[in-house]
Amino acid sequence: MHLPAALRRLLGTAAVERVDADTVREAIRALDARYPGLAERLREPSGALRPYVNVFVELDDVRWLGGIDAALHDGARVYVVPSVAGGDDEGEPDLAVAIGARGAVRCTLVADVAPAYAALVDLPRLAAVAAAALAGERLQGEVEISLVVTDDATIGALNAQYRGVDRATDVLAFPQLLPGEPAAAPGGVLRLGDVVLSYERAAEQAADQGHPVSRELDLLLAHGVLHLLGYTDDTPPEKAAMLARGEAAVEAADL
Repeated sequence: MHLPAALRRLLGTAAVERVDADTVREAIRALDARYPGLAERLREPSGALRPYVNVFVELDDVRWLGGIDAALHDGARVYVVPSVAGGDDEGEPDLAVAIGARGAVRCTLVADVAPAYAALVDLPRLAAVAAAALAGERLQGEVEISLVVTDDATIGALNAQYRGVDRATDVLAFPQLLPGEPAAAPGGVLRLGDVVLSYERAAEQAADQGHPVSRELDLLLAHGVLHLLGYTDDTPPEKAAMLARGEAAVEAADL
């Protein structure tokens, strides 16, 4: 099962958990045995999936496959994507939703912003940037992106875990689109993956560049979205091209 960033951070799970199960219900039960509390975040007391939880087997919504009792074949990939959720007074992350539209694309940004930065991050603005970046790449239809805004320590730990680089960085991207899948989802929602930003690093870079932190966040998010779409910046020409595309997306957002 592929788990979203916010849920992984909350429960301390890995990005992908492998379980032996014949149905989605059994898979959730198996994961709950490893990480107590996971099931109650995904299921109602009745056992049905919570309204804000989307579960996909490969590319198909389980609500059209028999719901939580949807059958799983050997090697099936199951994706858990929360569309909205709320935190509580015990410090659980609050997920907020912002929507941006540009051209023929409509982008839903599902964001987990660390409490220290909640009042400093303009989610509607960032959703507009994400939509502009997607439109610039000729995407159409409904797109969903998970955004995490955190600190240097957290993004540094993620950088070390997933890239083997033991230091903080400004932006990380974890694509959910599998190789060979179409970059469009007619009649459905294309879930691109997770973008993680460090507010601390954005503030430092904004001061160096002489522009507002909000613009630095815009540029970093646009860069992350491009990574979700398959762009790389491993060479100087690739990096220059990505930076130019990101700046063009921010300008196109007309903020």
